[in-house]
Amino acid sequence: MIFASLLIFASAQSAWSAEKIIADYGGTSGFQAPIWAAKEGGFFAKYGLDVDIVMIPGGTQSMQALISGSTQFSQTSAAAPIHSRLGGSDVVLIAASVNKYPFSVVGRPQIKTPADLVGKKVGVVRLGGSNESAFRKAFEIWGIDPKSVIFLQMGEGAAGYVAFSAGTLDATVLAPPYTLKARDLKMTILADLKSLPIYYPQSTIAVREHLLARSPQLVKNFIKAYMEGVHWFRTNKAASLKMLRRYMRTDDKQILEETYDYFSAMMSPNLRINLAGVQEILNQEAQRLPAAARSKPAEFVREQILDELDKGGFTKQYR
Repeated sequence: MIFASLLIFASAQSAWSAEKIIADYGGTSGFQAPIWAAKEGGFFAKYGLDVDIVMIPGGTQSMQALISGSTQFSQTSAAAPIHSRLGGSDVVLIAASVNKYPFSVVGRPQIKTPADLVGKKVGVVRLGGSNESAFRKAFEIWGIDPKSVIFLQMGEGAAGYVAFSAGTLDATVLAPPYTLKARDLKMTILADLKSLPIYYPQSTIAVREHLLARSPQLVKNFIKAYMEGVHWFRTNKAASLKMLRRYMRTDDKQILEETYDYFSAMMSPNLRINLAGVQEILNQEAQRLPAAARSKPAEFVREQILDELDKGGFTKQYR
């Protein structure tokens, strides 16, 4: 009986190793680095996983791919999985590497204070996404009614930056390296949201509960690789800069250095999901979806894999 069980376990492990896994990420900003690091550092391979990572800009498209089975894991801001689950999907959050907004609110030179944004056009990657959430939270802190500005959906970061620098937008939210470019153009940095006392799970790992129930060891191996990737990024600057150069498609050393320094300092090595950040998203979703007002953060989070890694001493190695 024991031998038969071992054969079954070995067969399952072999199937997991042979199975092609697709994981997506949302763009070329530095907060995407954890999944790049897990891939480029060889950690997926270390745990017997054959993982391809693909870029799918926009949370809605990412969730469509996950639910359809085109991908098995998604590195995404928590807003899209939460919105998807509120709509009836079985998508859950299982880890988070960045738990704060990695954005600065940036205005054109004539925008001197937050109050100058009233009546102006502000750009976001996707309406309802993390960019808009960041703006709305900043407006709340500043006492500005979000209805007094015009939100425009501009697409992935580079497109939004081009529109902003060309004068199509009056303000936007930018992450490094675009903040560096904005400073060079004498744009006004109105706030670095990372420094404010607000939480938002910006880089999370989302899966379907179906996969979590069917293949818990596969999911566990993925999270172990992801955690090691975060540690590798935070502790191996030279190798990480080479990786950023490839994925960000730039040779500009100043941009690469700023991106690394900014994001390596804000990554969460234990991958725990900040529930206050999940609640913040629910508060924002409640303005559109009544179901969000009745929901609790724990309904969207499954941390049993992280609990197991903590209990077994794995997490301790990478703090």
